[in-house]
Amino acid sequence: MRFARRRISWLVPLAALFALSACSAPSSGSDSTGAPGSSEAASPSPSGSVTIGCDLARPDDPGDSDPGPDDLIVGPLVYLGAVLAYQGTDLPGTAPVPDDNGVTYFKTGADLPPDKTVTVSVGDAARSYAGIVIADGPSAGYSSVTYVSCPTQQQPSRMWWAGGFALIGRQSACVPLDVHVKGESEPRHLQLSLAVDPCDQ
Repeated sequence: MRFARRRISWLVPLAALFALSACSAPSSGSDSTGAPGSSEAASPSPSGSVTIGCDLARPDDPGDSDPGPDDLIVGPLVYLGAVLAYQGTDLPGTAPVPDDNGVTYFKTGADLPPDKTVTVSVGDAARSYAGIVIADGPSAGYSSVTYVSCPTQQQPSRMWWAGGFALIGRQSACVPLDVHVKGESEPRHLQLSLAVDPCDQ
């Protein structure tokens, strides 16, 4: 089942995902900056940007490469299982719970077809409290993440990266996102609903 295998659940700490699947840090070619790791700061804040590429991507399971009805689709980018949260619907038996540093995690993988580069940025109004989280990145996440998928010759099917979103000092929010697809002149804008009713678009 797609949801059970790739998404597990939406509103659980990302730490559980990272404990289940080891993943190396962003490659030395990334342009990560800013935010400290969770072990280094009692009051983390999202900041900086990072590029993660083919070396950190995981191929979709065979026969499981098409986006499904529970996925949030933004051009070629798919947030796995995020429609549930985007619609403000909690999964049964789950609730967003902040960690000891006041960070609440929302887990969803970012999925792309081959030969694509997409940059996702948190809108200015939310940058003080919302971040985009990647495996082995800072606990509060980054303000901007660029995903670079593999070339078709290397990986012909869709691929995904572990990660999600973080809220600092709150457990729900409408988070403005800008999604810029390489080759398109204008970014796409959306409001991501995290544990709230659908946000105005």
